[in-house]
Amino acid sequence: MRPNFRRLNVEELIVHDLPKKLSRRVLRENQDTSPEKPVFSQAPSPVNEEIKNFFHDKITGTIGSDAAFDIVFDPSGNTIVEQLMNQYFANNNITTHIAITQQIAQHLYDIQNASNSSGLLLFVRCHDESQTVLAILKVEREQGVRVKQQTSEDGLMTFNVEHIRDLMLTEKTKLFKIVLFYFEDEKVKGIICDQQRGYYGKDIADFFLFDFLGCKLTEAPLILTKNFFENTEKYINEKIESPEDKGTILNHLISEMTSNNTTLSPNAFILRSLPAGKKDEYVQFMRENGAPMNDFPKQINLIESKLKRIQMSFWSGISVYGPIEAMDSKSTVIDLDNGEVKLEIVDLLMQVKAK
Repeated sequence: MRPNFRRLNVEELIVHDLPKKLSRRVLRENQDTSPEKPVFSQAPSPVNEEIKNFFHDKITGTIGSDAAFDIVFDPSGNTIVEQLMNQYFANNNITTHIAITQQIAQHLYDIQNASNSSGLLLFVRCHDESQTVLAILKVEREQGVRVKQQTSEDGLMTFNVEHIRDLMLTEKTKLFKIVLFYFEDEKVKGIICDQQRGYYGKDIADFFLFDFLGCKLTEAPLILTKNFFENTEKYINEKIESPEDKGTILNHLISEMTSNNTTLSPNAFILRSLPAGKKDEYVQFMRENGAPMNDFPKQINLIESKLKRIQMSFWSGISVYGPIEAMDSKSTVIDLDNGEVKLEIVDLLMQVKAK
């Protein structure tokens, strides 16, 4: 179960500036142009209570949302960030922390190309009771927007965080991606959220999650989708008594699965599909059965055949099934108020046969 990070205390902030790369065509046509290089902080940026509260709210509000997903390091991916994260959590030396964040920022810059925006990579070290966590925020900004540099008391270069906060509150600079790493059960785990677009776009999943972080979702979208569908179907048949409500909720479920949305939001499904008096019961039922209740990427491959036909089974052993569209347009279920229903089918009879 995901830890609750609502009580995070921000301890230190390290900022690195990653410029936009120039395309090969631009470099070829402008041979005198020198590409910008990353600018790495040499010390943490000074933070006051107002800045700490700002980043606390930004991190907890994003990571605690339904659009945040649990991740783990993928054995088949690159191990750069994994190795550095293990070093980070094993070491409390600020000089080591600076060096590790510089290496991670350099790794991101190395794998980016000209299509990636310039931006900042922020490393926010936090404390949650007895646990240390590290949030990495990727803040993209318009070309030409500069971040104020400053010098620490030790003469080391860093960035002005108040200026960064102000930039993050404008339309020219937006927080697009955030990942929070923590140490649990003898290994580093993570939570990720992408505000730039649907998190599940292939380019985002492959580039930021896999290419950069070397991570994957803890559960495959195929399994999450199948789990949600089958447990909702189970809830309909075990907990919903009204035949009319059974059919209505099932239709909503099938519509949800066959829509063009690439993300499935259980909370949105509940608001659209469940009777008011059944919403809490449904949530409890789904949680007890291990069904996902946070947003997840929808992939219907494992249940696609179930979305084409519907079956009605009766106590007597009678079963009626057919294409969903035909059942919706040609059949009617009437509640007889005595626990029984009447099924009416108005159609042309093609044939009858023993089976």
